[in-house]
Amino acid sequence: MPSNIASYLFYAYLCRINFEIQNMGKFVKFEGVTIKRIRPIEERRAGDKTFRTLKIDVEAPLGQYDKKPNVYQFEATYDKTIKEVQELQVGQTVNIGVDIRGNEWEKKETGEILVFNKLEIATVEIVGGAKSNDGSLGVGSTKPPLAEPQLEEKDDLPF
Repeated sequence: MPSNIASYLFYAYLCRINFEIQNMGKFVKFEGVTIKRIRPIEERRAGDKTFRTLKIDVEAPLGQYDKKPNVYQFEATYDKTIKEVQELQVGQTVNIGVDIRGNEWEKKETGEILVFNKLEIATVEIVGGAKSNDGSLGVGSTKPPLAEPQLEEKDDLPF
């Protein structure tokens, strides 16, 4: 931990930059999208476990160069998130934070490598709705703020 204020400020700056670099390109927030479709829950089994996925389609507002609306499909895979997304209604305007996930798979027969991406719902906030701050990652919640390093109180400061 730095001992003077200049070192502390520089340390705090580096911590924030490091946090942003680690999360760059992984978490994206889609603001002002309209829910177009909520699909039925899909279940699949792998061994003795059952995995559930709920997919929703949203329509983004037209951008400056768009000729038709962009439609995105997001997935909810955690039980709590699935339950909260099911409470949404078609036509609602929401802000959705997603984690971008991806993996590659190689076809054994041809050696061709395929890449699969998914947009996994992390946060949902109803636009114009009440916001809850219970720390959950679901409807009405936001990601917790970045914790700032604590300054140790010492009498070695020059002022």
